[in-house]
Amino acid sequence: MMRDVEEETRRLQAQGESWASVKAMKNVVKKMQDENKQKVADAGGSFAFSAAALAAREEGGLEDGELPMLKLGDASIAAPFTSKFPSIRSVYDIIRQGRCTLVTSVQNNQIMVLNSLISSYSLSVLYLDGVKFSDYQMTATGILLTASHLAVSHVTPLKEISGVRPLTSMFSPALFFSVFGQFAIHLTCMVVAVQGAKSYMDPDFKQEMHGKFSANLINTTVFFIETIQQVSVLMVNYKGRPFQPGLDENKALLHSLGMSCVGLFVLAAEIIPSVNSLLELVSLPEGFKGTLLTILVVDVVGALLWDRFMHLCFARRLFFESQSQVDATQVLRGCVKVAASTISVWLLLNGTGIMGLGLIFFFYRNGFF
Repeated sequence: MMRDVEEETRRLQAQGESWASVKAMKNVVKKMQDENKQKVADAGGSFAFSAAALAAREEGGLEDGELPMLKLGDASIAAPFTSKFPSIRSVYDIIRQGRCTLVTSVQNNQIMVLNSLISSYSLSVLYLDGVKFSDYQMTATGILLTASHLAVSHVTPLKEISGVRPLTSMFSPALFFSVFGQFAIHLTCMVVAVQGAKSYMDPDFKQEMHGKFSANLINTTVFFIETIQQVSVLMVNYKGRPFQPGLDENKALLHSLGMSCVGLFVLAAEIIPSVNSLLELVSLPEGFKGTLLTILVVDVVGALLWDRFMHLCFARRLFFESQSQVDATQVLRGCVKVAASTISVWLLLNGTGIMGLGLIFFFYRNGFF
């Protein structure tokens, strides 16, 4: 085009025309428009010709010889997303991923709220009783729950779209009442367990708030209760199906939560005393051990039942849709996977031989973890 403009400019200058460069640009553009118009006319009834004719009829204000042009890309600029595929597959994928992201955000908010409420009680009220954790206890809890938090935050959407919409806000009645009901259960279990531990201690005992850590029954009790509550919060508030993989499908979350539960009950029952000593946990009185184990079970089961009951009351369609995708086989398969991972860890800790390594390899090859 620039070459044509230069040639036209030289031709007009040779003729003595004024404003030769401006007139040359106008002449070249006019020539190109005429050529494009002729191409459209030669195309007959093509889509481009129909679109151009429609634009000419609607606008009507075009100059003589000016060709209406269909500007491709306008719809893409105004659209929230674009796709190169000639199908609605991209819309399907966006809905799947959007729902999964929404559910993940809501459940992370629930987990954060509950953990904050539980920690606020532990760090304020129980601090007055001198409750603190040792470095080994904090390290063990962090290792057990780090994988769980990562597994909850990084989930992939399911391949199919459910006919039920997810809850979109923390202030939905099902989620709002579920959160505060769970906190009430956790708080009650914590208070009952601490009061029970105090009844077995010397009434004149007073832990130094700023002194060095010393293991005692209250510290051990709070460690068990707070850890099982963190596990319960993650397990109960993980939404799973119909918008995310179920708990038995999310292997990282299943194994981390399952092994945490098994490990806590093993420690509470003092099955392996050497591990209790390593974590600086004191021995539980015989009359209190059964009570503490019962409180641990009630805390997890009570929070789970309350959450499902709130969904049954305020989100009935979502409740039945999620329950329809869970059967006894999936629950049994998840329990078997947790048992396999627990046995593998126990074999590794006890210096397993060739047979033990073979069993661990068998579990791995058969998809147990």
